[in-house]
Amino acid sequence: MTLVVLIQRWLRGPKLPQLLLLAVCLLAALYALYPHSATGVRCEGSGCVSRQLVNEKFRIYSDQEMAELAETGSREGTRLLFFQEKKRKLPKDIDAENIAGGVWPSGRLFIDLRWKMRKGASGHVDSPFDVMLYMGHSGQAYLPLKRRILSLGDDVWHYENQKGNAFLAGRTSYMDKFKPGVNDLRFIFTDTSATYVYRFPWYELWRDVLEPLIELAVGPGMIDYVGRLQMARISNGAKINPHVDSGGWPLKLHRIHVPIQVSDGTVFEAQDKHGNWLQIPIIEGSMFELNNKVTHRVDNFAELPRIHLIIDVAEEPFRDIRYMKPDQTCTNKNGDIVCDD
Repeated sequence: MTLVVLIQRWLRGPKLPQLLLLAVCLLAALYALYPHSATGVRCEGSGCVSRQLVNEKFRIYSDQEMAELAETGSREGTRLLFFQEKKRKLPKDIDAENIAGGVWPSGRLFIDLRWKMRKGASGHVDSPFDVMLYMGHSGQAYLPLKRRILSLGDDVWHYENQKGNAFLAGRTSYMDKFKPGVNDLRFIFTDTSATYVYRFPWYELWRDVLEPLIELAVGPGMIDYVGRLQMARISNGAKINPHVDSGGWPLKLHRIHVPIQVSDGTVFEAQDKHGNWLQIPIIEGSMFELNNKVTHRVDNFAELPRIHLIIDVAEEPFRDIRYMKPDQTCTNKNGDIVCDD
């Protein structure tokens, strides 16, 4: 029996099976044509990433392309590179091949926030790279910030010596409990739910050494996406106790670390699903995103203080941006920031 005769008999048969078969064939063809698959990427240098989706809106830029974007200030459209796989179902456990959820305008990947929304985030961790997403190295761009902060000495880390900046009270008990021996210098800060943003006066004074790093990490013109921007200093011999960042803000913001001063003896660790502590590799001048809903801690056994720039970035710009006055005091009350006149 020839193929032609078989086709003729099939066409004369019941119509419903024919329509169902045609529908299946059509769906299979569409699935094959749609760019849905992912491939692992291994590379070296500042453009290194952990994965690449085969989709024109979700791709990895080369170092040359990123330099051209930074030079021209082009964003290729506000939303183009903020593509996320909304339909992608998260697997049971996180790994380096599925940690990413999208790309910043800089061309660098960011963590899928749904990993941070899962209850008991540490229960999905087997490796340090299940907790952090390496974003490349900043090259020489971090050095101006390092030179400036070190030139001011240790006194600048105490609020009474930050004249002209604003101050946020109401966090002393939290800092004493989880971060004894840690000092900070704030430039931008949100309320606990990350609904609105306060910009501190010193942001304008330091923006010349801060914004180049923000642009390298997430792209030019992204300051309205930044919810928190601060420098954190851990004294030699001090530590950050095991904790998970709480409140609504960690679920909305991507926490990016830029180590400004790191020396041997600084240990940054995250807890895996077995309760073991995994050391997170820290390189001065590098950039990485941390899943801060995983239990983590820091011990600084080094002779020098550990200094990080911490950038918390949202995927949508903040609409409510408020500006603090020099030497103004605000208080964190039940998650809201209340300022004096």
